[in-house]
Amino acid sequence: MQSRVVMDADQIARACARMAHQILEANQGAHDLVLLGIPSRGVPLAHRLAAAMDEVEGVRVPVGALDVTMYPMTYAVSRPAPWDVRICR
Repeated sequence: MQSRVVMDADQIARACARMAHQILEANQGAHDLVLLGIPSRGVPLAHRLAAAMDEVEGVRVPVGALDVTMYPMTYAVSRPAPWDVRICR
């Protein structure tokens, strides 16, 4: 199967910067903002967005990982799923 490049490194960097600006605009700055990524690819993306936000706002946005592993149905019925959130910084 032949592979193709959808976005090169520069295009990905521009897309991350654009997303960071949009998040900051929607949140009216970096105050009270936390980025959570879903392992495994979401965490590095959250770190890239936080770095871009730091360049714009000069504020380090906390980054964490949200474990969304499915729990057995019997466990979910008896009590809510204990989502595991870890702050990476």
